[in-house]
Amino acid sequence: MSHPTTNLTSSLAAAGTDLRPPLIDLAPTRDGFPVGAWCPRSNDLVATLPELFAALGEQNLLVRRVVYHPTTWLAAPRRLVSDSRRVDLSPSSAFHPRLLRLFLSGSNRCMDLLVILPAGSP
Repeated sequence: MSHPTTNLTSSLAAAGTDLRPPLIDLAPTRDGFPVGAWCPRSNDLVATLPELFAALGEQNLLVRRVVYHPTTWLAAPRRLVSDSRRVDLSPSSAFHPRLLRLFLSGSNRCMDLLVILPAGSP
């Protein structure tokens, strides 16, 4: 049985509408790396991160670790495998509930994303 969103997604994709999350502007900032926003489809971190990783991967940005506030998201394991890559997930109550910190592979760089959850999420 197909999900109604699948049909809508197929129709919009056929019409040329891009449904992927917007890519982050990589223009340098004063801190040396941009900060962006992310609008996940739910508060299920494990289910929504692969889509974010795929969008970042198109920009050659590979995530090795994610720090998140545990009350914002459903329970998550300590590790996630996405595209055959292991990503560490680190809950931190000291971290702001509406931010997600992504540590990038191959460097000590990180980026903070403002999380804009759908209505009705915590």
